[in-house]
Amino acid sequence: MNKGSLNGVYIGQTVVDARGVVGQVVSVFTTSSRVLMISDSSHSIPVRVVRNNVRSIATGSGQINRLTLRNVTDTTDIKVGDQLVSSGLGKKFPTGYPVATVTRVKHDPGKAYAIIYARPNARLEQLASVLLIWTDAKKRDVKMINSDPKGRMVILLSFGIAMFMNLLPLPHIIQLFKPDFVALVLIYWVMAIPDRMGVISGWIVGLFVDALYGSVLGIHAMSFALIAYLILMTYHRLRLFPRWKQSINIAVSYWYSYASCFCTKKFLTANFK
Repeated sequence: MNKGSLNGVYIGQTVVDARGVVGQVVSVFTTSSRVLMISDSSHSIPVRVVRNNVRSIATGSGQINRLTLRNVTDTTDIKVGDQLVSSGLGKKFPTGYPVATVTRVKHDPGKAYAIIYARPNARLEQLASVLLIWTDAKKRDVKMINSDPKGRMVILLSFGIAMFMNLLPLPHIIQLFKPDFVALVLIYWVMAIPDRMGVISGWIVGLFVDALYGSVLGIHAMSFALIAYLILMTYHRLRLFPRWKQSINIAVSYWYSYASCFCTKKFLTANFK
């Protein structure tokens, strides 16, 4: 889309057209955004049947004109032609927006779940314009971080506290398992405002940490830039995962960058004494 953070667009925002739900925003930049459509295989949306209020989860199939209703018991009352609307469960999508129409219901006596397909109401294959839905609270939050000087102060203060936590003396046994708090704060801000916190920001923060700690110049800069890059490449899908999956993926990115930093440090100290 040609709208971004300057227009109040935020990650997770619902996108619709004149017929129904199109998807949700997964990447926000200053003047543009990316939308993950409901037909994507990694996308799911809670729905209910208008006729009888039966609830389910509509998952993308990877095909532009097909959604799948998963884990619907074989005895559930769903018929071809039933209209599906957003149920509002989880509060990621507003309630009552048209999503899809059931096109096929297959019952297999040997299986506990029916096979149900639905066609999205939105014309995903011919989108020319879309509508964005947001709350005033969300718009204010995004503007506070991206435009208000107080938002910038919050970012700087969070990094300052993280650096203090890194320098705080702790017992040796605890020190061994202490994470890099600056890296964790960087991960948070990259996921929260990717249009402002990216690879360059990670590099600058790393250089400052190198100078502050007296380490080999560029070690932390490389590590933090790598962390920012890995998060930027995956965060639009990470935000759709359950919390525990997000934690695992972030931990992998963190330790991968840490290992790269460690190996580089060993190489430099061994070859440039």
